[in-house]
Amino acid sequence: MNREVVIIKSLLIDQPKQVKVFDVKIPRQAKNIIGIEMGMRLQSGQMPAHPAYNIADGFMKFYPNVLIGELKLQSYDRSTIFYAQELKQDHNFIHTDYSSTKFNPQPFTHETYAHEDPITVDAKCTVIQGIYKDQFKLTTPYKYIVSIYIWIDNKET
Repeated sequence: MNREVVIIKSLLIDQPKQVKVFDVKIPRQAKNIIGIEMGMRLQSGQMPAHPAYNIADGFMKFYPNVLIGELKLQSYDRSTIFYAQELKQDHNFIHTDYSSTKFNPQPFTHETYAHEDPITVDAKCTVIQGIYKDQFKLTTPYKYIVSIYIWIDNKET
């Protein structure tokens, strides 16, 4: 039996400022929740364009990121939120292109951190409640799917 298992929850967001409240069932053989990832896939509409890099702006000009939505998770046996994260479109990716000879490619210098957010929560409660709030500020109609990946550690059997 696998020790680490992922539970995937997908949410369709098709209206501005939409709020989705959902439950995720955790298997009884789960010992701990060890990590959470979140991503999105645009179904219709168009993402805001990345700003064009202008050399006259200087070497390290930073642009504001686009907030897409926010996720909060809590366990039914506790009243506190154990995970909160914003889903964003990064507009500062131009600073991760270290293509000069002084920077040799290393893990995470050419891409963002591509692992789950590590957390440790016991899995005594078998249901987790989640709330996702859309914060996308587009004037045109859009539809996207938010995928939430909950990594659990199973008990030894």
